Amino acid sequence: MDANALHTSTSPYLQSHAHQPVNWHMWGPEAFEQARARNVPVLVSIGYSTCHWCHVMARESFSDVAVAKVLNDNFVAIKIDREELPHVDEFYMNALQALRGQGGWPLNAFTDHQGVPFFAGTYFPSHTGRGLPTFIQVLQAVTNTWHDQQEQISAITHRLRTQLEATADSTTASVPEGELANLTADQPTIPADELTAWSEQLADRFDPVSGGFGGAPKFPPSMVLQALMQRADFDDNALTMVRTTLHNIATGGMRDQLRGGIARYSTDAQWHVPHFEKMLSDNAAYLSAVTSWWVWEHARDPHSVHAEVARAEVVATAGFLLADMRLPGGGLATALDADSPLGPESVEGAFYTFTRSHVEQALAQMADANDYFALVEFPHSGMEGDEARCALIAPGRGVSDNAAVQPAIEHLRALQETRTPPKRDNKLITEDACRAAVALVRAGLVLGESELVDAGAATAQSVLDNNRVGERLLRSTTDGKPGPGVAGLADYAALIRALEELHQVVGVGSHELTRARLLPLIEELFDTARGLFVRDGHVHDHAPDALVPTSGANPADSVVPCGRTAFAEVALLLSVLSPESGAEADRVARELLTAGRPFMQSTPRAAGWQAYVAMRMNVPRVSTRDSELARVAYAHPSQPVVDTSDDAGAGAAVVCVGTRCLQPATDAHTLREQLDELSVQGSN
Repeated sequence: MDANALHTSTSPYLQSHAHQPVNWHMWGPEAFEQARARNVPVLVSIGYSTCHWCHVMARESFSDVAVAKVLNDNFVAIKIDREELPHVDEFYMNALQALRGQGGWPLNAFTDHQGVPFFAGTYFPSHTGRGLPTFIQVLQAVTNTWHDQQEQISAITHRLRTQLEATADSTTASVPEGELANLTADQPTIPADELTAWSEQLADRFDPVSGGFGGAPKFPPSMVLQALMQRADFDDNALTMVRTTLHNIATGGMRDQLRGGIARYSTDAQWHVPHFEKMLSDNAAYLSAVTSWWVWEHARDPHSVHAEVARAEVVATAGFLLADMRLPGGGLATALDADSPLGPESVEGAFYTFTRSHVEQALAQMADANDYFALVEFPHSGMEGDEARCALIAPGRGVSDNAAVQPAIEHLRALQETRTPPKRDNKLITEDACRAAVALVRAGLVLGESELVDAGAATAQSVLDNNRVGERLLRSTTDGKPGPGVAGLADYAALIRALEELHQVVGVGSHELTRARLLPLIEELFDTARGLFVRDGHVHDHAPDALVPTSGANPADSVVPCGRTAFAEVALLLSVLSPESGAEADRVARELLTAGRPFMQSTPRAAGWQAYVAMRMNVPRVSTRDSELARVAYAHPSQPVVDTSDDAGAGAAVVCVGTRCLQPATDAHTLREQLDELSVQGSN
């Protein structure tokens, strides 16, 4: 079959649709112009490479000649990879939620010639029997409505545009009037009582048995947990939430017990049965969280079960990233698919699940291993009894002798290696790769593993080499080819954050790049008159796009921080690294955090990074070029910023908060005592 327009795409997801009979278009003005000339509606279909139901709909409907004929005759069809164009996805997801009350992918929106939807949905089956109209029925109904009820369509699109504009205005709200006058460098941006209320609201929703918040499905709340770690010294509930959640994730089926790394989310409340896709963004956030967990537990009791499990999670997650996600040139791939071949079909979890007989063979004559592993049957596997496919969990981790199970792990991995692995999406996404770089560097610094530091540095350098055009960033590239999207606020924030992390590595010497370019860049991006992400005094997540009817700023921290809180963090750290010249960066950080306070109070589970950054507004700075003293600082629970460009003298370190500095510390014990004392002061 001849290829459609998607064959030139840089997206593996779009490439998988390139030989379908649907006459797909890529996102751009040409598609809407053609729809206007033909007087037909537009189908905007959005998905991503690891979306299971996107694959199902592609097989059932978009590969069907009869469906394709209806689509081609009556619509202009656009296919979008949400990871390449997140601002387009966000607009249509907001529209879907406004029209239907819920969202998800695949996202299929039927729009007018201005791109405003009048009907939208997610997965539509090819046959009746699931309580949903078939896709053919939907196409026929939309076609009839388009030709017979234009007034109704105009009314729907007008109401929706008005609603979405109001939503955009509310999410991009500037700092409340009068608030800035009360912001000073020695006062918290978010008051302590509000942070306590935030933690208490989370405790009310906490699952005390399995961890996490609410019921199934459960997504790993990595950023919330990292924020709660900031309260662990004085808030027992916060520590309990962290330990219970991370221990259950670490021993569950959502954590790959053979290869390391975690899946996207768990379909049950116990973290046992996942959706098996593995995303770089999830694993970067998880690595960051378990690294902070290990630092805290190791400082309290390096021989505790919690410290043992936490360290194992850091090593396994970082190992997964380097073994399974590394790209040529040092970058990191975006995702691994959930589906892989099982017989003649592609089946979710086929690479990762085992039958009971498989595991019994692996555990034969290994009593300790039998206590270590357990199996949970994978629902809807199509098999029963001993032949049912099961997820592997490890309730014995941290209790049994871990060394005893290595032969069993190697046996199961050898079996796994005989299978066809899931497809990998090789996009190099600026935001995700840079956040993974930060997590790898941080893990390497606290563990003293130079390989991880080098891998993080190589990832950041790969983004600089591939995703930068002059001083401007691209959202993504694939095999060095530019994707269709320009970088958003979160992409810029992630790259700057990666450079800040590398600045803290003794001997790397990246501070010149950081200070020479990043302070002016912040001023440029946030200039109230001409800033790329500031319009009408409000901060936006993306630069203007004439094809997107409305734009705003998503206030929610989810798998990754929202643009505002991500940039608040980098502005904060830059002000710490440059206290004499960083007043503008400090102002930006405080304004962005203050603007998010109402959302944090109303939606605590989606404000994890907001809380985390707010609790670090007075983070200490340790100036040293001594590698041993720097290691002490890296591994301290207060997570100070290490300034390796400021020479404190041979064998010395100077601890400062703002412009107030302590006497130079010349040994590890003194430095640790100084940081401990500042931590106690910060918690009061």
